[in-house]
Amino acid sequence: MKKTLLLGWAAAAAVLLTGACNKAPQPSTETETGTVVIKPVLDGHELVTRAADTGNYDHEASIYDMQLLVFDASGYLEHYSSVDHEMTDFLFDLRVGNMKAWIVANGPNLSAVKTESALTGMMINLASYNNPSEDFIMAGSQSFEVTAGDNLECTIPISRLVSRITLKSVTSLLPAAYGTVTIDYAMLENVVSSYSLNGNAGTTGWYNPMGRISESTLVQSHIVNPPTYAADQPQLTFRTLTGSTGFTNGTTYNTPQRFYAYPNATATDHTGFASTFTPRYTRLVLKANIDGGTYYYPVSLPNLARNKSYDVHVTLIGLGSSDPDQPVQKGMLDLMVQVTPWAEGSVINESI
Repeated sequence: MKKTLLLGWAAAAAVLLTGACNKAPQPSTETETGTVVIKPVLDGHELVTRAADTGNYDHEASIYDMQLLVFDASGYLEHYSSVDHEMTDFLFDLRVGNMKAWIVANGPNLSAVKTESALTGMMINLASYNNPSEDFIMAGSQSFEVTAGDNLECTIPISRLVSRITLKSVTSLLPAAYGTVTIDYAMLENVVSSYSLNGNAGTTGWYNPMGRISESTLVQSHIVNPPTYAADQPQLTFRTLTGSTGFTNGTTYNTPQRFYAYPNATATDHTGFASTFTPRYTRLVLKANIDGGTYYYPVSLPNLARNKSYDVHVTLIGLGSSDPDQPVQKGMLDLMVQVTPWAEGSVINESI
C-alpha cells in the first residue's frame, strides 16, 4: 500500500522564501569531502508523516516520495538519492566545490538523469503527476558550497508546479423575466498541458483549447459537452455544478469547486474560435441554461502563476456569450478574482 507523507496546511500556503545553508566549522583536515544534510521544507515547516497529522490531511499537501539530485558547478550529477514510505532528511558526504541540489516530490523516476539541464528541461505532463485525490508534483532547488571537513546543513523549499483555481460563488442578478437559471458546468479552457521544473511551459498540446475538445484540426461546433464531447483531464479541469438548478434573481450557488492548471504566462491574449490554436489566457468558463438558450461566461486568468490559489466570485448580470472563448459584453458579468496564499499574491477586482 502506498504510504503518504503530509505537509501541514499552514506549510502548504507558500514557498517564496530562499533556502538556507549553515556550516558548522570543523578542525582543518586534508579530506576532500564534506558532510551535507539536506532538509526539505515548505515555507519553513518540516514535513510530517500522514499518521502524525491525520486531522489536517489534505491531498494538496501530501508527499509519497522525494528524490534528491545534486549537481556540480558544470551541471553534472554528483549525488542521487530517494526516500519512499518514510520521512527523513538526506545525509551524505560530497566532494568539495560549488553545488546545486534539487528535490522533486511526487514526480517521475529521475534515477537516470545525469545533468541539471536534462532535469530542468524535462517536460512534465499535467495529467501524469497531478492527481487531486492523491498528490501533486513539487520541486525546489538551492545552491551551496561544500568545504573540506565542514558539516553543512541546507534547507530546500519545495512547492507545487500547479495553480489552484476555486470557483467560490455564482450569483444571479438576471432580470426576473428570464426565470430560473441552471449552471450546467464550470471548466478551465486553454490549459497548458506540460511544464518544466525551471518554469517553461510547453507550446503544444493545450487542454480544452477555446472550450473545444482537443483535435488536430479544431472544429467550431465541438464545444465541450459531455458525454458527446468530453473535457480533457476532467479530474483537473471540469466540474458539474450539482445543485445549481433553479437560480432566480438574488440566488447564490456557493459550493466551492476546485480546478488545477499549470502556469500560463501568455502576454497577449486572443479570443474567439480559430481552427488553429494560438496561445491565450487560461479561462474559467461557466455554461448556463437561460430561458431555453445556452450562454457562456468566460473569466480570464492572466498571468496564472505557480503555487498560487485564485478564488473566483461571479455575478451574472446579463446574458452571456454564444462562444466559450469569447468574453461577454460589458455589463453582462461582474466578477472578482482574488489571489490568495498558496503563495502570497495580490487581489484583482474586475467588472466586465
